[in-house]
Amino acid sequence: MKSSMNIKALALAVAAAFAAPAAFADNVQVYGLVDVGYLHQDAGHGAKNSISSETGSGAGQLGFKGSEDLGNGLKASFQIEYSVLAAEGGSYADGAGVPQLRQSWVALGGDFGTLTLGRDYAPTFITAFGGEYCGWCGLGSIAGMTKQGLRNSNMVKYNSPSFGGFGFAAAHTTGEQLGSSGGNVDEASLSYSGGPVNVSYAHRDAKNTAATVKQKSDYLAGNVSFGIAKVYALWGKEKASDSSVNESYASLGASFKLGGGDLALETIRVKDKTAGDSDSKMASIGYFYFLSKRTTVYAQYSKVTNDSNVKRDVYVGSDGLSLVAGDDPKQYTIGLRHTF
Repeated sequence: MKSSMNIKALALAVAAAFAAPAAFADNVQVYGLVDVGYLHQDAGHGAKNSISSETGSGAGQLGFKGSEDLGNGLKASFQIEYSVLAAEGGSYADGAGVPQLRQSWVALGGDFGTLTLGRDYAPTFITAFGGEYCGWCGLGSIAGMTKQGLRNSNMVKYNSPSFGGFGFAAAHTTGEQLGSSGGNVDEASLSYSGGPVNVSYAHRDAKNTAATVKQKSDYLAGNVSFGIAKVYALWGKEKASDSSVNESYASLGASFKLGGGDLALETIRVKDKTAGDSDSKMASIGYFYFLSKRTTVYAQYSKVTNDSNVKRDVYVGSDGLSLVAGDDPKQYTIGLRHTF
């Protein structure tokens, strides 16, 4: 009888050991994105190649995120996200060969807003992202033609709650230079979202590692919905104190609901004031057909027209194709994207 009771107690203990992690896992989500396509590239001077690409309409990723209710209106949350190169069976890595984390942060939120610490998206990127149908993904994005940042490591970021559709964010990134402010980045943004209108402005001050050069950035972007159509617009500028960077950007795009998918168009202009004959233009078109809420097939085409002293490329076009100044690269891709 005693042996039977001990066995029951052991069984209950084992069950509890397995049940406890399950309880914690209720608020943890595993998610990801896999995107693989065929990409054909033409440099415009005879050089061509065709490759498998993982960034046709979104960068591959595998992530974990979750939250915990702390009571009294407080909530803790976290997110850890790895890059995934599905076509190659690998991941982007740093100089030491360690897989690169796209995001890795912990946050505390409440009625006061949300305070995030770690590696996360920069306020300037979030602003610019709203000015394109598919910002920083696939062909035709302004990402491949600008000096705009994407994510910041070692960042402390605050996002306010919404005040009648208005909100703001502020972030400080440390450059980790002992006894110096080198590498520090300070950003702030103001946004409005209400009904069919979304608009945001962001400013960024960044220093190089030696703290000898300061670079200022300004971005204004937004989108407006009109039933089956949506219009996107973006304006931005980057200027360095040593005149090594002095550029302005403008883009205008639109998407239309068509036959179970989206038809997206965009035109981009980059003006470079550091040297003559250094401007660029890009035009793109893409169609994204939704097989389900999580699976999309797509086809995209984009062409860049460069002045004689510059060789800007389409975003994903840096894979294996070398350009020379004055080249006008063009590319098309056909692929499949799935999220989970």
